[in-house]
Amino acid sequence: MRRAPLLACLVTLLACSTLIPTEVLVHVDADTLSRQRARQLHVLILDQEGVTRLDRMASLVGTPPEVELPTTVPVVPLDGDSTRTFTILAELIDQASVAFNKKAATLSFVAQTLVDVDLYFSDLCIGIECPTGQTCTNGVCVAFKMPPGTSVGCFNDLSLTPQEQQLIGLPADTWLDVPNTHFLDFCTPNEPSGAHAVSGCLSIIKAWGGGAWDPVHAQMILWGGGGNDYWGNEVYGFSTKTFTWGLLVPGSPIGSVAPVTDPLADGTPSSRATYDGLAYLQAENRLFAFGGSELPSASSAPLTWELDVENQSWQQVDPGHTLPADTDGYFFMGTAYDGVGHRVLMRNETGVSSYDLTANTWTRITSAGEPPLYPTWSETNYRRGVLDTKRRIFFTMGGKTSDGKPDFFAWDAVADQPVYDAWVTTGGDDIAGGVAPGADYDAAGDALVAWSGGAARVLDPTTKQWSTMSAVGAPPAAVTNGTFGRFRYIPQYNVFVLVNRWDEDVHFYKRTAGCGP
Repeated sequence: MRRAPLLACLVTLLACSTLIPTEVLVHVDADTLSRQRARQLHVLILDQEGVTRLDRMASLVGTPPEVELPTTVPVVPLDGDSTRTFTILAELIDQASVAFNKKAATLSFVAQTLVDVDLYFSDLCIGIECPTGQTCTNGVCVAFKMPPGTSVGCFNDLSLTPQEQQLIGLPADTWLDVPNTHFLDFCTPNEPSGAHAVSGCLSIIKAWGGGAWDPVHAQMILWGGGGNDYWGNEVYGFSTKTFTWGLLVPGSPIGSVAPVTDPLADGTPSSRATYDGLAYLQAENRLFAFGGSELPSASSAPLTWELDVENQSWQQVDPGHTLPADTDGYFFMGTAYDGVGHRVLMRNETGVSSYDLTANTWTRITSAGEPPLYPTWSETNYRRGVLDTKRRIFFTMGGKTSDGKPDFFAWDAVADQPVYDAWVTTGGDDIAGGVAPGADYDAAGDALVAWSGGAARVLDPTTKQWSTMSAVGAPPAAVTNGTFGRFRYIPQYNVFVLVNRWDEDVHFYKRTAGCGP
């Protein structure tokens, strides 16, 4: 449908012009009930100094009406200054002259770019009055500052819950502490009988526990335990739709824990410390798990598993038991799902391997027992694996190489060869060489983001330089044994989720404002 323009020229911050390429097009539209009730549209635009640049009341009825929905308000910056911001406030007014639905947004420009922003009146917001600085989205008041070009399918996606909208609306470089979300409070009543062992379910995190982001069901998955720390093999998830924990798969009956078999008598995997051995296979809709230290002896787990979360069904894969031998145990891996290659990439002290999701077999691509990886890249470090999906570079980070430098490793996932010489970074030796830092690739901001307590650290892939972000609101310290995959990027909301300690709230970190890629 053609958008009828509200203005005959641009609001310039603000004279009429058609020559300046730096421009924001604010598209105004409404749900069915709001359209039917509305008789007038009121639009107010303030520049960053608070000066009114537009105050227009237009009739939505008549033959013809002054304006029809959807309509567009074009705005260009004063003197072409793309660093300026502006605030737009819009109201739908009914036949009783009541403003029954209101929207607001504080927007910015992108130099030499035409960007589109949707300002959408949801029927869920009829009659809702939000505090200053907030606007109604899907029936909930949220902060109204948002970058240009991010409303479509994001801020006004009616399928998103208020919690998801809150994550999308967070300002750049900010942390969010979600209250009343301690993992221990939820897992304790869900421990299977006889599974407590020495420490109980807190060891799902504390004892070298990993995690994986499940984009299909919008949840952070935790699975762990093992050794004498904890014997329950239940699976938990934290939903970003509701900000609540859930029991995804109940634990198996434990009975006597000696001797232990893997799988257990019911065909499920025994409890284990998971390290960085977890990944969610988005195309396959499965949780992937391998390696770790089993109960109760903490011996290395050699099997590979997949979990169908929806059906609560575990399946042992790799029928030929092709996982490359590791005399030190499957504890020191960095892992990442490669959806394009339909495989899982893994690097540990023995080399680089991949798991073919079609053939259900492991293959060692290159060995760290011989040059060029030996001896520098053959240390037993607790690692985290990350795939840069833009450049197709598989990174692992954590610990020190044999020559005492940060074990920050880079692998070309297209050519299947090491490229670490091209990825020598500066300014981040502490994070790159730390104990299993949390890390993931920020697809919207095109950067590698890592965390190991306090401020997030960001690697610019162009300059190879690490920078330090804000620590305000961040957990001050990481768990001693490592964060592994419990810090994950969520493309849907352009935000990172962090499950740090069992007795801390779940946190989110927003590096850049707006929606995901």
